[in-house]
Amino acid sequence: MKENILEQLKQHLVPIDSIILDPDNARLHPERNLETIKSSLVKHGQHRLAVCQKTDSGDIVRIGNGMVEAARLLGWKQIAAISVDEDEYMALSRALADNKTSDLSIFDYSLLNIQLKYLDDHGIDIKEIGFELSDLEEWNSDIGSTDNIEPNLEGIKSVIKVVCEQESKDMIVEKIKNMITENGFVGVEIE
Repeated sequence: MKENILEQLKQHLVPIDSIILDPDNARLHPERNLETIKSSLVKHGQHRLAVCQKTDSGDIVRIGNGMVEAARLLGWKQIAAISVDEDEYMALSRALADNKTSDLSIFDYSLLNIQLKYLDDHGIDIKEIGFELSDLEEWNSDIGSTDNIEPNLEGIKSVIKVVCEQESKDMIVEKIKNMITENGFVGVEIE
């Protein structure tokens, strides 16, 4: 298959066989993960660089092993990558940090449910991006109909605590109402 790489990344193209998958990569890429990455590469293209560490034995992929492996499975001959001249400690730290920072983020399931339903309603196969319709059904049963989803205001409440010391309550309430309206939530009461 012909490579599908964003134009802005093409200045960083390297032969895909010139870089080495990390033999000590702690992040595993099971079949479902690789299939989802392949699907994303086909549909959206490569939109981020692989990051390699320069070593005496060649450039070792430290960020993007799953992407490189999926691109190889698609038959790509080139991939956009950069190589960084750094020691083993920094390269390992970079790789682990990249994986862990992703793990530490969480989904707002109310919003995710709305977004996945929106894509599904518009003919986008959510399986191609790693989700299942059963995920939607499970979240719907947990939170009720997507028509009446309540936003998670905990983050807003914590911001209010900090900002209250700097701005008037009326100004803060107005900003929050605007933020809620801009995000499509209606009928939310502000205490």
